[in-house]
Amino acid sequence: MKPNQKALLAACALATTHLAVAEDQSTSELAKAAQNPIASMISVPIQSNINLDWGPEGDTFAVTNIQLVLPFKLNDDWNLVTRTILPVVSQPALTPEQCRKWGTDDTVWVERSRSRPPTGVSLMTIKGYQIDADRHLVPIDPEQAPERSHQPDSMLWLDVEGPDRSVRAVWLDRLGVGGLARRLCLEFGDRPGLYPLKDEIVLVIPLLSVASGEPEVQHLTCLCRQGLLLTLHARELATDDRLAEIAYADAWLSERSIPALLSAVLIDLSMDNLRLTGELRSGVIALEERMDQAPSRVQAQDILALRSDLLTLAAAVGDVLPIVQALNATERPFFRVAAARDFMQCALVNLQAADGQLTWLDGRVSALRSGFEMHAQEQVNRRLNMLTILSAIFMPVTLLASIWGMNFATMPELGLPYAYPIALGVMVAVGSGMYLFFRKTGWFDRVGPPGDKT
Repeated sequence: MKPNQKALLAACALATTHLAVAEDQSTSELAKAAQNPIASMISVPIQSNINLDWGPEGDTFAVTNIQLVLPFKLNDDWNLVTRTILPVVSQPALTPEQCRKWGTDDTVWVERSRSRPPTGVSLMTIKGYQIDADRHLVPIDPEQAPERSHQPDSMLWLDVEGPDRSVRAVWLDRLGVGGLARRLCLEFGDRPGLYPLKDEIVLVIPLLSVASGEPEVQHLTCLCRQGLLLTLHARELATDDRLAEIAYADAWLSERSIPALLSAVLIDLSMDNLRLTGELRSGVIALEERMDQAPSRVQAQDILALRSDLLTLAAAVGDVLPIVQALNATERPFFRVAAARDFMQCALVNLQAADGQLTWLDGRVSALRSGFEMHAQEQVNRRLNMLTILSAIFMPVTLLASIWGMNFATMPELGLPYAYPIALGVMVAVGSGMYLFFRKTGWFDRVGPPGDKT
């Protein structure tokens, strides 16, 4: 048997993409490229394997697998991804007289369906608005925002939505945002708070989102400077109602200024906190009613879920409350709060009301936990009472059975013809007597379910 030993010496994969982006490409073109997941999946990985066969008759050969990956769009939800594997075999010469041999092996074609990434997860959405003289929010092309922001009388709102850090960096560069403000805008969520800088004010605000069905905390970063409000967030915040409110911005915008616009945004977010607090309060009250009427139907998971939602919301409100308090007292040459102070105070009052409600709800949830634990302890006590009664009833019966089970010859009652039924009758009489005694004295009333006196 010849000794064969195969060793994999090198395996490498090189992927080349057919989606090239020039350095001077505009942000809109970057967004369009990001919206095409088909092009980003085109690649040509190359895998090289070298096999060594030792021995006088062994062959050494190299196999290079060229794998062309081509995706095809089936519909809006699914793509067909194909992979064509072409093995190229190279065998070196065994003797000086021979030449290296080249050839191809069997070509393999693989296909599989693959769902497309959902919209809003990997795409960026940029919206721009201009506040006109009548306090209307007029949509503008976001590409014009960097140039307009440097005009003396401009009042712009630029909203950047999406998790792509590179796209956010491009917009920050175009707007001329650098230093600490740039780092805060790129890493929002790491350090919530208010950061007053020389020419900007940066707010990192935690807020609660229920877009995924479960409440989760995400962060909204607001950068305020002369004539510009820049908001950045990873997930969509604008609902249909909020988009409809933009059409009549003159009704809720106190003046044509960035502090007024920011105060309106904070009022909207504070109203969301009040609404979520109200929903949580309704859930706590409903669970308290269930606890009063049928405590056995309340599960520990119900209380734990309420407490988890309460802690999540309380953390978000507790973090944003001092930010709004500090902002309400901030006065800068490019950020005058005086004209919008009443609206800023409204957002602050809403957050204080939500914080007070959450403190009260925390006490109610703690009371629910205490009531649940008391009910569980009461159930344990009832079971122990029942075991105590049963033990007390059977103890004398067991004593009589153990005495008569000794079978001493000097026991005169063992010789009676009806000793066995008499002994059974005595045991039944003793047990029944003790049962009636415990029932008459109310012991069974304490072991039954609540309200059951039978």
